Amino acid sequence: MTHRAEQIMATVTTTLTGLTTTGTNVVRGRASDDEFSANVENALSIYQGSDEPDPDSWPIMNSALTVYVDLHVKKITSAIDTQLNLIREEVTKALQSVEKLGLAFVIDVEEGTAGEPEITGAGEKPAASMRTAWVIKYSRNYNDPGN
Repeated sequence: MTHRAEQIMATVTTTLTGLTTTGTNVVRGRASDDEFSANVENALSIYQGSDEPDPDSWPIMNSALTVYVDLHVKKITSAIDTQLNLIREEVTKALQSVEKLGLAFVIDVEEGTAGEPEITGAGEKPAASMRTAWVIKYSRNYNDPGN
């Protein structure tokens, strides 16, 4: 059995693939705007942040895994941040639509911070990104992180 953190990351990636705004333009791991093809207007990159166990939860290990979802937009528009917020809304709905991501060992899914939009480029090639953070609280066996 794989580490529960990996199971969470895989589930988040699957859940966010196929959104109306980003479609299948989802990359697992850190990505920048220029890693997507020129014809991709909207995309997501998903990567793992810290995983903070609670040692006081023994004999079951409770942990808080941070999952970053970066939103990427390449679009000719004067309100590029509006597009970021539209994607952000869809991400939120998707991650909150199924209780505990549908994983029995997940305790809670908490929406975290959304960073300030980073807008680059001008004219015909504007691009923007925004980092959002999610905290997924989960439990596992103390000496077997896959259970």
